[in-house]
Amino acid sequence: MSFSADMRGQRDDGGRAARRTARFLGTSVFVFVFGAVVAFSVYSVRSDAGSRGSAPAGLGGSGTATADGVGPLPGADLGPYLETTRRAVAGATGERLAVVSLKAYRTEADARKVAGDLPVVSLLVALPGRPPATTADLARWIDEQKGAERAERDEIKKLIPTVDDPAFKKFYTDEVARLDKAINAVPANLVFGFVVRAAPPRLQALVASADVRMVDVAGGDLGADARYRGVRPEEATTAGEPSTRPL
Repeated sequence: MSFSADMRGQRDDGGRAARRTARFLGTSVFVFVFGAVVAFSVYSVRSDAGSRGSAPAGLGGSGTATADGVGPLPGADLGPYLETTRRAVAGATGERLAVVSLKAYRTEADARKVAGDLPVVSLLVALPGRPPATTADLARWIDEQKGAERAERDEIKKLIPTVDDPAFKKFYTDEVARLDKAINAVPANLVFGFVVRAAPPRLQALVASADVRMVDVAGGDLGADARYRGVRPEEATTAGEPSTRPL
């Protein structure tokens, strides 16, 4: 065999080896990627199943409260949820924490009248255009909420004298007017629920109240940082929709 033929043979062998190596590497990468996709899919399905198990079905009263508190998670179907909470209150034993949701927004005084002599642990409140919150001191909470708006308004007021463009000046002036209106327009009826601790007979009496939409008992003791989720009057069929109280 000539030297040139031998070199061609070596090149052919080298090419075949390179192609085999490339195919092997390509197959390895494919197997790795495919395995990663399968693993991620299995994890996602399990995580999603777990989330579904603790969301619409995650009812504090049934002993399957969410890890951070009690109440329906956003997206829960309120029809089945409310029915389950009624059964849970009827079968509850021992003193329990409970989230009580009212059928309408009330003043703090009126909401406490619904609670009667039961000690109110926290109030469930919402300002127009804002998401719900909980507070043990309503006056302080309002002041904190309005403090942010006052600070924003005051900063805009400082900008107005520095702006020459008429369009921008009008925009900033309108924003100041809007914020002034928001700061001063605090409705008295901010409370849509409250949290109490009581024995089952007292909680069952609240369920029967014409003012109460839902009583959701906790499955057990909750920590100091527990989250209490009630149902606002505007949440007709789905928890968390709309996400804020209408203006």
